[in-house]
Amino acid sequence: VDFLLESVGENALVGVNSSIIMSVLENNCITSIWSKKEGSKLYYGRNHPGGTNVGCVKVTEENIFTGAADGSIAIMELGYGLGKKGWGLKWLLEENTEEIQAIESDGECLVIATDHFLKVYKTEDEKEPTLLISIPDSAAKVAVAYPFLLVVHFDLFEGIRVWNIETQQFLRHIKLNGRMFADIASNGTQVSIMEAIDINSDEDNFVFVFNLAEVCDINIPVDKLWRRVRIFEKQSATKAGVALSSTCLVL
Repeated sequence: VDFLLESVGENALVGVNSSIIMSVLENNCITSIWSKKEGSKLYYGRNHPGGTNVGCVKVTEENIFTGAADGSIAIMELGYGLGKKGWGLKWLLEENTEEIQAIESDGECLVIATDHFLKVYKTEDEKEPTLLISIPDSAAKVAVAYPFLLVVHFDLFEGIRVWNIETQQFLRHIKLNGRMFADIASNGTQVSIMEAIDINSDEDNFVFVFNLAEVCDINIPVDKLWRRVRIFEKQSATKAGVALSSTCLVL
């Protein structure tokens, strides 16, 4: 261990990229950013209005996105800190009023999920993100592979739903024997989903990995999709989480 960061506090959401580690406290929206190389603090501040909670975060190489219970979206970027240096708040979007359940970005667009809508925003370098479409669907987690949007929900529907952002069309619903999923991740060529954890059941949880292009191709029947299935021995786990790189699947 090269250094030890100060405690980020309880109920913190954490994200990383190649150069930073960040956390945001759910209950007071305080965001902290540290250098991954040296451990020095690069930012400390509240980006959302007081009195709300932050429920989701997405970190890319260029931006940090956080979504709050009051519907606000904070977008951070290098060069927007004090003196136009370092990390700082670039945009605070407050037009949405529903609690944000999930937030995701692939560089082309920003997607948020609420109880009633999936909203897709166009992101450009120096322009405030603009709403492209609002889809009447709900999701607990989303994955973006433009122009495709993949969504899962642990409570409302089984399997995966797939939308086309450009045409605003619902493409397909991949059902998996009644299993509902709480998390989804993609590495650009594959997509993985993790089954929601039922703390009242003794059964372990299923994790599926699919070919992303096949999932988005309505001409390939569900039973013909390439897939790999893994079993997650949940033991004392209460929340499902999956991450996927080109070489690793992390549960």
